[in-house]
Amino acid sequence: MTPKEGLEAIKKLLFNDAIPPAPVAPVALATEYKLEDGTMVSIDKLEAGGIVTIAGAPAPDGQLKLEDGTALTIVSGMISIITPVTPVEAPEDLSKQFAEDFAAFKAEFASHKEAFTKVQADFAAANETIGKQDLAIKGLLEVVTTLAKTDVANPVEAPVDFEKLTPIQRFRATKV
Repeated sequence: MTPKEGLEAIKKLLFNDAIPPAPVAPVALATEYKLEDGTMVSIDKLEAGGIVTIAGAPAPDGQLKLEDGTALTIVSGMISIITPVTPVEAPEDLSKQFAEDFAAFKAEFASHKEAFTKVQADFAAANETIGKQDLAIKGLLEVVTTLAKTDVANPVEAPVDFEKLTPIQRFRATKV
């Protein structure tokens, strides 16, 4: 009698009824997956706790990245963390948005161009005004220079024509 048969006989004696044999764990068939580098791996279930083998040997600890971008963290040949790939949304048709943005850009550019033209005109007008002011300042400088050269200590009084004065002016002129 083998040890296994002996154990079964003892169980029958103790429990008096036949104990059904323990169910055999179903053998999960491993699925082949391809890594980003092209290496083939076998994974029995693609979830935490799944066993990962490379060429029949347990996968080393660390990160593995499947061809589809899913990242697996391996500890002792088993999957501990699965990081799925975030799906990339297909880009929408941007030509309409681009056309709208370009039209807005053109309108804004036209308004800036118009404002720039106005600033140029204002600048030209200011330049002309500054030219006129420069001439006025030169004229005033000549007047001030002439006044500076005039003797102030002995001013020359213009002769007064008594006949052309009003009676009040004549009276005041004689009172001095």
